[in-house]
Amino acid sequence: FVENDPKRIDQLNALVAAALKPIPNASLVDFAGYSRSRPGGELDHDYRPDGAHLSVQGTNDVANWPGPKLLP
Repeated sequence: FVENDPKRIDQLNALVAAALKPIPNASLVDFAGYSRSRPGGELDHDYRPDGAHLSVQGTNDVANWPGPKLLP
């Protein structure tokens, strides 16, 4: 998908990182890495049935994923 072009995503991530730099204790979590590490990978049909948007279960999984990363 054009929206997921690696160069475009890298640029967006750089903008987000720059915006967070002046905010104390702000950090990014690696959603792409999380998605790739799931059983079936980032495009697993149960996770992203249309190849882009999260399923209900995928959304629930993602909602529960960052908590342990954010609490410390």
